[in-house]
Amino acid sequence: MSNGDLICRQHCKEYVLRMAPVIRPGWPCRRVSDSALDDINAILRTKINDLIKGHPTIGVTFKLHASKRKKG
Repeated sequence: MSNGDLICRQHCKEYVLRMAPVIRPGWPCRRVSDSALDDINAILRTKINDLIKGHPTIGVTFKLHASKRKKG
């Protein structure tokens, strides 16, 4: 992650390869491209920036408020 990545590329690859057959049975995904990992990193960076922009200007701690969390 010395190149400015916010993600651990190896962990992301492992996660995609582990979850692909669970989420998309029958799709024989065996590899994850570098460009896919670059896109995942960019999406995460954008999401974090959006959360910072929308954070209330109170306190000194960055935290996700209940209204920002997805309800499962």
